[in-house]
Amino acid sequence: MQGRWGARAVAVVRRALERWEEDVMKRRGARLQAESEARGEARGEARGEALMLLRILRRRGLEVSPEAEARLLATTDTALLERWADRALDAASIEAVFAEP
Repeated sequence: MQGRWGARAVAVVRRALERWEEDVMKRRGARLQAESEARGEARGEARGEALMLLRILRRRGLEVSPEAEARLLATTDTALLERWADRALDAASIEAVFAEP
């Protein structure tokens, strides 16, 4: 009799452990998906800022070399892109936009 109850107890504990593991995996998956979405949004925001900065530079008549364009589009640091955008408003050259004080 005791062996039968022991087997049932083991089965109950095993099933509870399986449910707990499933729950942990679901929460971990949801967290990873949210983190991935946040990274994607940040990259999209940076790309949008870089494209707008390119537009400003070109509208101001500043020559943007392929290297400078690649540098802008590769930048994911939105704070840096914002600093460059501020400089782009009155910079005399693309070099002045990228110059670090």
